[in-house]
Amino acid sequence: CWAAHTEKEVLGLSGGPIVCPHCDATELHQLASMAQRTELCHFKEFLCAHQTLLRECDRYGNSCVHFAAGSGASLAQLEALASAGAPMKLSNDAGQTFLHVLNTKRYNRETLPPILRWALQEKGTMTKRDFQNRTVWHCMFQHGINSDVFRSILPYISRNKDDMMKIGRAHV
Repeated sequence: CWAAHTEKEVLGLSGGPIVCPHCDATELHQLASMAQRTELCHFKEFLCAHQTLLRECDRYGNSCVHFAAGSGASLAQLEALASAGAPMKLSNDAGQTFLHVLNTKRYNRETLPPILRWALQEKGTMTKRDFQNRTVWHCMFQHGINSDVFRSILPYISRNKDDMMKIGRAHV
């Protein structure tokens, strides 16, 4: 959102959680967008305190999980979101899961592979298509991956070769 979720003065009509008047992002979305700069213990405390907001989405269908992935959340933070009950399989209004919006530029050869290993536990996760017909793999490469990170994820691409074959066949 262009407002960058800094307008903390605006409260919901019910006096409830703080909500951005431009995109409907909640305070939990804001915390998730700062995941990379937030210590895990504080992140977990905030999740517990705001459990009722876990399923809230902004006006584009993005959950706190989308915000966390887009800001470079660690595997531990994504696992904390999952454990707290965040909607990990939710697609936004563009058909994108949190994996589609992973900001690959915020990850390195040590941080991205564990997230992929975790994501690949569920078959088909990486080849789910958004409404522009892009898979998670497509989006990751569109966002940009340096050669060092690319080499670190090659084993996950080859392990996912059965699903990867579907990428090529979809265009035949």
